[in-house]
Amino acid sequence: MKLRTSFFNMGLLKQDFKQHGWISLAYFVALIFIIPMNLLMIATNPKHHLYDSPYLSELIYVEFGLLVIFVIGASIATGMFIFRYLHVKESADAIHSLPVLRRELYFTHVISGLIMLCVPTWLTAIVTWIVYQLVPMSSRLSSSELFATIGVISLMSAVIYIFTVGVSMITGQFVAQGALTVILLFLPTGLMALIGYHLSLLLFGFSSTYLEANGLSYWSPLVRIAMIQEQSFDTSEVILYCILAIVFLVAGYLLYKARHIETATDTISFKLLKPIFRYGVTFCMMLVGGAYFVTFQQEVHGWLYFGYAVGAIGGYFVAEMVLQKTWRVFELRLVKGFLIYTIVIIVLVIGLNSDILGYETRVPELEQIEGAYYGSPYGLNEKLRNDQKAFENDPAFVESIRELHEKITTDQPKASEGGTESEESYTHAFIAYKLKSGGVLVRQYTVSTEAIEEQLRPIYESKIYKDDYYALDQLDIPADRMSIESAEYVLQKSVVLSDPLEIEEFQQLLKEDIYALRYDEMADSRKELANVSLLLSNDERSFFRIGRHYRGVEQWLEQKGYLSTIQITPEEVAYIEVARVTNQSNQWIHPEEIFGKVYSLDQRYEIESQIIRLEDQEDIAQALQLYGGYSGQEMYYVMFTTIKGKEFYGSFREKQLPAFMSNYF
Repeated sequence: MKLRTSFFNMGLLKQDFKQHGWISLAYFVALIFIIPMNLLMIATNPKHHLYDSPYLSELIYVEFGLLVIFVIGASIATGMFIFRYLHVKESADAIHSLPVLRRELYFTHVISGLIMLCVPTWLTAIVTWIVYQLVPMSSRLSSSELFATIGVISLMSAVIYIFTVGVSMITGQFVAQGALTVILLFLPTGLMALIGYHLSLLLFGFSSTYLEANGLSYWSPLVRIAMIQEQSFDTSEVILYCILAIVFLVAGYLLYKARHIETATDTISFKLLKPIFRYGVTFCMMLVGGAYFVTFQQEVHGWLYFGYAVGAIGGYFVAEMVLQKTWRVFELRLVKGFLIYTIVIIVLVIGLNSDILGYETRVPELEQIEGAYYGSPYGLNEKLRNDQKAFENDPAFVESIRELHEKITTDQPKASEGGTESEESYTHAFIAYKLKSGGVLVRQYTVSTEAIEEQLRPIYESKIYKDDYYALDQLDIPADRMSIESAEYVLQKSVVLSDPLEIEEFQQLLKEDIYALRYDEMADSRKELANVSLLLSNDERSFFRIGRHYRGVEQWLEQKGYLSTIQITPEEVAYIEVARVTNQSNQWIHPEEIFGKVYSLDQRYEIESQIIRLEDQEDIAQALQLYGGYSGQEMYYVMFTTIKGKEFYGSFREKQLPAFMSNYF
């Protein structure tokens, strides 16, 4: 009885429901419309693409974006309104004058909020389950799947709510509580992403992409709940968030005990937290300012430092205005504080640029390396997450990667500042080592391809790299069906094969051709001959491209009579149009804009002379042989128009221009 009296008060609970029960009701109505009502609409429409779907992940997430918004919004709103009395002086004085202990106030309010959030969620789950049993759909919903998903949503809602309650203790303003809650919940992911991005600019070799690939989005509850659709929670995550909920609950209680009633209406309630707020805002705004200017100015470092200065000055004085609730903050004391901050940042930036820790030049010795990886950050992270072999210990492969790394760190052949190079002129080199000491050393570089071609060649031509890059293990799995389609989907030219012997023969030839590719052939930017889709015996799909140098496959297709079916011939093209683009900004341009098929609101380029139109069959044949895809920043663009009126686009690289181009440009 004593414990119940000390931690819980039924009168306060009833009062909370009288005042704020409308939040719970509105939340329940929203959930009903988003989940079971959607299910009913699907069930009464047999033509709906999800009508026969047995997967909750498809049904419950039909309006998933809206669901996330309401879950987050209701959780934050509940925490804000229940503890709103802390931000109004009269209410704070009245509540704390009652003969009720603070712990009783705190835990009763927390419990009432959890009830307001959990009851609508679980009622919605029950209604959803009932609806699914009654509607005339061919599949049935798994109860365990439904309630497991609702359980995770309830857990995340509770975490966000309890965190909001904690934030209400550190601020004395209702609006500030909402803003600070959203900012602080997103801060771990946002701040680390910003820091990673700036380190990649200041430290040659730092991989911000690896940081993102390595689960950076999991650091924010707001981002994580939005990712449930893509990545379900495992047991360790559930335990982690349960622990976080308890930590936030205890921290909120301790802050409540220490909070002074008279801090109502103050932006920050604790004196100790005010400098943290001031310099935290300054630092974040400095990073945002630097990122803004350097992004729009193509990573020119002069603009980076200008952005730092603008962001820091704005952030520092805006933070002080918020704290003092006035714009009259320009005084000597604050200027001194900003100068100290500036000196610290300058020292830090100089230290990073001078590489006093030897980060940029570090290359592990061979005897220190247990295994090495070359590829992409996301590929490495996926292998590690799925417990697959990520680091190869083949001596020749490891030595090739180390030689490449040594060449890059010695010469530092960076891509030009300003981003004016073509896509083929630079390489994104991602290198990772598993060290015998147990650590992992990761580096990523954007460097001139020409400067490291000699070191790239043995890596690209190795069996290890090709197995990983082209996912050749998929070719060892028997396939039930194979579709070979023209590289230009608009033409709708394809061949479908179901003969197991033919498919197996093709798979073997494709693997042999890929193993035989040389570095120069792998780097060929011309349009592929065709695309292949394999429906594997394990019900998975695998996709491959047939490049211009896949000689065995091309010969096999010709012998079988399939090549003429999928390949477009010059006779099928009525004419081509070619344009040379000059004075192009570093923004993506679609060829449709250039050839006037769509109207461009932003004239980001100029066309030299007129667009030329060619109908000669030899010119068309050359164009078909040499054209490639487009990244939106090429100089020469081509549009093919077939005799049936269909259009497709491409580009020409300066190293592979058709002979007829010299007659016109």
